[in-house]
Amino acid sequence: MKIANQNPYTSNQNKLPQTKFKGYAACPIKELHVQPNYQKRFPSMISELNKKCGKYFKIVVQMMDRATTDIGNLNFKESNCVEGSTTFCWGQDNKLFFEDGSLGVLMENQKPDGAKKLAKQLGLTSRLINLNIEGGNCFLGKKPNGENYALVGADAIYKNKTTVAKSLNLKPENLYVISQPDFHIDMVVRPLTYPYVLVGDHKLIKKMTKGNSLNHNQNKQLEQLEQSRDETIKYCNYTPVDTVIDELKKQGFKPIRVPGMVGRNKASFMNAIVHQEPNGDLIYITNKTHLDKKLGINCEKIFEQDLKAKVPEIKEVIFIDGEGLIQDSLAIGNGENGGGIHCMTSERPDFKKWKMILNKQ
Repeated sequence: MKIANQNPYTSNQNKLPQTKFKGYAACPIKELHVQPNYQKRFPSMISELNKKCGKYFKIVVQMMDRATTDIGNLNFKESNCVEGSTTFCWGQDNKLFFEDGSLGVLMENQKPDGAKKLAKQLGLTSRLINLNIEGGNCFLGKKPNGENYALVGADAIYKNKTTVAKSLNLKPENLYVISQPDFHIDMVVRPLTYPYVLVGDHKLIKKMTKGNSLNHNQNKQLEQLEQSRDETIKYCNYTPVDTVIDELKKQGFKPIRVPGMVGRNKASFMNAIVHQEPNGDLIYITNKTHLDKKLGINCEKIFEQDLKAKVPEIKEVIFIDGEGLIQDSLAIGNGENGGGIHCMTSERPDFKKWKMILNKQ
């Protein structure tokens, strides 16, 4: 499935380089950390993650007293959940694993005790990153020449770029800032390996289903979803997708437009985890939407087919549901801070496997 007027992203042309990453861009994942609250559907989501992704990496659940991989014997009572997580389950926003063996504690307005305990148990050091950066608004990676880079949303830059870059272990010229397409850039933007970046376009679903014998009601619902997202962008003063794509191009990235956004309710396939296998294959882990039941249109299938056509290195696309927990979380109201599977987790990269990948280049 190809989009008109867009260069194909094939194995023989613009092939995805096997680039070493740390942080949130595509990387070999050692552990995926989940910081749950005591909501009853969290165990189901964690079990689903373990079942579908356990062959690629370990699932680690961060509780009050320990981090554990013993998924079947977890106690999700409020008293046993890590401090702050009863109302703040967004694991991506409060910790960041670095290659030097340290764990960066993000969000100066959150108590860092939970992350410090986690670092100690994992044998890592911990340090407070005193910046206005949340995990979902920052992607870290490496260029092919080995230099660190960061892609961040404009809301994260309230100090000068030199200070921000130093805290993230990179040169100021490798700190790339884009305007906010949503409250966090990970709702719309998903870096793969440098310089390729997926960008979700909420207008593509309707364009790609045109002529596919949709009935009047289906077409009307798709139009309403598209309009509702347009209204959200205007109401919240978000930056339109075309502008974000232009900004990425000007900074040397190669954006790939995909049908990853649907409507105002933040049905986002962009809020995803991307695991890299030692041979360079990518595993794309994202959110199930339930929109097939509401629209009679399988948006997951449309997205998966389009994504694999443009990025052949993606060998599997995994959709996580959690008995509707993901869909409900994404659908938190207009302009409010909901989130999906990327928001709820934090990747611990496998740096040894990265080194293996680099040595094969």
